[in-house]
Amino acid sequence: MKLEPTLLTFVFTGSIPDVFTIISLILFTTSLALLFYSLRLLAKINRLQRESLRQQAATRQPIRATRQDAEASLNEAIDHIDDAIYLLERYIRACPKRPRN
Repeated sequence: MKLEPTLLTFVFTGSIPDVFTIISLILFTTSLALLFYSLRLLAKINRLQRESLRQQAATRQPIRATRQDAEASLNEAIDHIDDAIYLLERYIRACPKRPRN
């Protein structure tokens, strides 16, 4: 049983590997490098996406708080108007009708 020459046989025996072995080794290392590079890019994309989501959430909070403050102020103004209408109705009922001149 004869082994095909590979890089390991070159290291252990000192024989020169054939062109196919060298090309396959180059392709293997290139594919590993591309795999690690793509994993790095994927990690960077995920990090940027997380930061973007955090920034969107941070900008949403003040808008939501401002809207809630505006709704609270509007409800308070409506309550004051309701109180004023009630007091005017009470005043109209309490005061005797004056004759018109």
